Amino acid sequence: MIEKETFGRRQQAIEQFRRSAGSPELFGKSQQLADYWFNLKKSGLLPEKKTINPRDLQSLLPQIVMLERDEAGLFKVRLSGTGITELWGIEPTGKEFLAHAALQNRDKIQSLLQSALQQPCGLIMRYDDLYTDGRLIQTEFALFPIRMSANQTQILFGVISAADHEEQSWPQPLLATAFYRIKNFQFVSVGGGTPTPADDC
Repeated sequence: MIEKETFGRRQQAIEQFRRSAGSPELFGKSQQLADYWFNLKKSGLLPEKKTINPRDLQSLLPQIVMLERDEAGLFKVRLSGTGITELWGIEPTGKEFLAHAALQNRDKIQSLLQSALQQPCGLIMRYDDLYTDGRLIQTEFALFPIRMSANQTQILFGVISAADHEEQSWPQPLLATAFYRIKNFQFVSVGGGTPTPADDC
């Protein structure tokens, strides 16, 4: 049974997200993922992993990613879709999420991911990835916290996708530097508020 106060905060969070989602306009897959997450059955403010049904995510499965924080505080890729492998030219599952991140942005992104788990809240970031052919590909991730099970470790669940207008060359060049240039980010309240970043990107 959901407490009335918790339900009220969640409804406010949904309304706030819908008002802000258009500025800047989210990538289509980020919007789909956020809508899906807000409609999942929750235990308190967060859903459990078992509530996720892959059959409801057919159009998003290639871009799906799950991040888990290890004992050292680093974020490892627990699961990633084939679309992410194709986008990056590498298989990221089991590896550190920020292994290829630009050094000047790595600590900031690590801090933002930590905040999204601690608050907890959603995190949406738009950025450019640098490829070996010199191109910058505009990319966006949308990550939301979920529980593995009741009272267990939270992980970040979401999508990573390139802008719809980005043309994919063949053969696909390899990712050289991820998060080469951060364009913007926003925390998304899930009913418990959002952190205040120490500084802006």
